[in-house]
Amino acid sequence: MRTQPQASADMEALAKKLEGERTGLLTVADEQGLLCCRPMTAQELDGAGAIWMMVSRKAPWVAAANKAQANLAFAVPDEGDYLSISGQLGFVDEVERKRALWTVVARPWWSGPDDPDLLLLKLIPSRIEVWDGPSGAISRTLSLAASVIAGKEVGLGEKQVITLPVR
Repeated sequence: MRTQPQASADMEALAKKLEGERTGLLTVADEQGLLCCRPMTAQELDGAGAIWMMVSRKAPWVAAANKAQANLAFAVPDEGDYLSISGQLGFVDEVERKRALWTVVARPWWSGPDDPDLLLLKLIPSRIEVWDGPSGAISRTLSLAASVIAGKEVGLGEKQVITLPVR
């Protein structure tokens, strides 16, 4: 995903972790109120910290998702990074913003940024959890083995929580 410069050091560190990552799992209540998780392609982390995605306005879950609380999770196991981003969803139906986010990868679903079915989904984060563990299979295996032998965590990584003001 594209990332814009961020206002804080914590968010700048998050942007570095997300740069190049595209697919996350979005969890939101569906039209029946059940939590459902679906893969979503994140297009951009904007300068205000919002994450932008594209959705079909005809998808059954979309109507229930407007202004809903949601979670977007990313896993980057090769780096030992796991991210959980909670916040509020909102829809944006602005042609100029659609054009700015448009990518040829979206072509299988929409004819272009002017396609009437294309709707932008914006996740405004309020809480971000980041687990930063050892990268590489050998490092993870050695850290786990050392932890088992020691009976406590040894080099398994760190967890950080970023709380953002509600907008």
